[in-house]
Amino acid sequence: MAIIELRMRFTAETKKSMAANPQDDRRQAVTDLCEEIGLSFVDGYRSMGSDEIIVRVRGDIAKIPLLNAVMNGTGGFESVRSDVLVHVDEMREHRTRAQKIASRFRAPNEDEIDRMLLEE
Repeated sequence: MAIIELRMRFTAETKKSMAANPQDDRRQAVTDLCEEIGLSFVDGYRSMGSDEIIVRVRGDIAKIPLLNAVMNGTGGFESVRSDVLVHVDEMREHRTRAQKIASRFRAPNEDEIDRMLLEE
């Protein structure tokens, strides 16, 4: 299963609400949401540099659009971004396979001279 990283930026209104309710357990709310969608909550962080909430979940990447739609639909975030994190060992496997496939793929910027040189 993939690790999916969500990066969310709260609206000013959300920040005020959270400051007024410091005991609100957002971690449990996100865990429950993930379970309902079919994902597993891994951990959550606050980026001091980018002022974003970073949540890592594990599961099927096909569920990313649903998770983003739920988060965006709350109105509590200025932005919601998601990214799939791929382990370095897995990337090594992808690179090997990509080289084989790329040798047969005609790139859109390849012109007639490039094709002639490749055929030689």
